[in-house]
Amino acid sequence: MQPSFDLFSVLMLIGAAHGILLGFTLLSIRRGNRTANRILALALIFFALAMALHTLVYSKYILRAPHLFKIEPVVMLFIGPLFHLYVKALTEREFKLEGKALLHTIPAILCVISLTPFYLLPANEKIRHLEIDLQGPCKHCLIITWVAIAQMFAYLIFSIRELILHARRIKESCSSIEKINLKWLQRLLVVFVLTWIIALGIQVLAAKPAASNYPWLAVAMVIFLIGYSGLRQPEIFSGAGEAKSANEIALKKKYEKSTLTAEKVRV
Repeated sequence: MQPSFDLFSVLMLIGAAHGILLGFTLLSIRRGNRTANRILALALIFFALAMALHTLVYSKYILRAPHLFKIEPVVMLFIGPLFHLYVKALTEREFKLEGKALLHTIPAILCVISLTPFYLLPANEKIRHLEIDLQGPCKHCLIITWVAIAQMFAYLIFSIRELILHARRIKESCSSIEKINLKWLQRLLVVFVLTWIIALGIQVLAAKPAASNYPWLAVAMVIFLIGYSGLRQPEIFSGAGEAKSANEIALKKKYEKSTLTAEKVRV
C-alpha cells in the first residue's frame, strides 16, 4: 500500500486549511455575538481536523502516522452538538454556555472509551489493524459511523425546530440583524442537511472508497460558503447591524408615543 495524493486529497486538504484559517479568524473578532462566533469557530476547526484525518486515511499516509488512526470519529461526534449550540446562540437572546452543555460530549467520551484498547496498542499493531481496515472497515468502525450520522441528523432536527420557533418570534420584529441571521441559518441548515443526506446515501449503498470523499467535498463547500457569507454580509459575524436595529426600535417607540411620524420629521 503506497501512500499517494490525488485530486480528492488536495481539495480536501485545501478545505481543511481554509476551515482552520476561518476558525481562528472568527476567534479574533471582538464585535457581534462573540459566543456564537466562538462556537462556530470550534465547529469549523473540528470539521477541518476531521477532514484532514479522513484525507490521511484515504491517501494511506495514515500508515506513516498510525497513532492518528480512529481519532476522526471522536472529532465528528463534537460537530453536531457544536452546530446546534451555534443555532441556539444566534436565536436565543439570553443564551449562555452553561455546565449542562457538557452533556453533549457524552457520545464522544463513550467513543473514546470504546476505542481506548486500540489507542493503547503499539505502532506496529496499529499498522496491522490499519492494513486490514483499509481493505474494508471493521464492524466497530461501521457502528461508530452510523452513530455519528444518526447523531448529526438528530441535532439537525433540533436545530430546524429552533429555527422555526425563532422565525415565529421575529415575524413582527424590526431587527434587521435578526432577519439576516435567520436567512443565514436557513441557508446553512439546507447545505448541512444535503451534506449528511449524501453521507447517509453513500453509507447505505456501500459505495467505493473514493465516494466517501463526496461528503467531505460538500463540507469544504460549506466552509467556503461560511467564508463567502462573512465577506458579503460581515454583520453576520461582527453584528454591525445591531446598533442600527436598536435605533430603529427606539425610533419606532418614540413615534408611537408622539403625533409625529418619520415622514414629518424628514420634512
